[in-house]
Amino acid sequence: MTVSNLHVTHSDVRGLPGNPRLLWGLTREQGWNRLALMIGDIGVFNIPSYASRVEPEQSPIQNSIFIFRTGGLCIAHLGNLHHPLTPQQLQRLGRPDVVLVPADGSWTMSFDDALTVIDQLRPFLVIPMHIDMPQQAAVFAQHTGGRYPVRPVPERSLTLSRQLLPAATEVVLFGGS
Repeated sequence: MTVSNLHVTHSDVRGLPGNPRLLWGLTREQGWNRLALMIGDIGVFNIPSYASRVEPEQSPIQNSIFIFRTGGLCIAHLGNLHHPLTPQQLQRLGRPDVVLVPADGSWTMSFDDALTVIDQLRPFLVIPMHIDMPQQAAVFAQHTGGRYPVRPVPERSLTLSRQLLPAATEVVLFGGS
């Protein structure tokens, strides 16, 4: 399990069942916690992101973007990203196949900034996250203005493989939203 930031809604791991391996992207003691490791056949590394929307690199590190490489796919979990990606972040990230993007429209990024990030990364699949109500994902999809096709997925999961990726960027809405 990854912990991208120290906000209580993201870092309270006390209730997790069993004995999961926790990957802390930030720690109270050290700030950003650089990670680069293999867990079985999954490569994981992280990239810091910042508190400020207007001058990101001049502000404190507040979030950790996690990148997973497995099965020929690259998946980026942007966590609580607050700003469009910097040139340095883009260089480290490359072009992920799947991006989990915060799409609440206010607490993390505006919808316009989220669209900028999608344009920067050009993934095949975009999964809106950081939503409190299912309708928020649908509002985000509407905000794209038809820029990207929307793929409703009635289930709460999606099977991923290189062969199942679309030819161009699509937004995935879980629960058939």
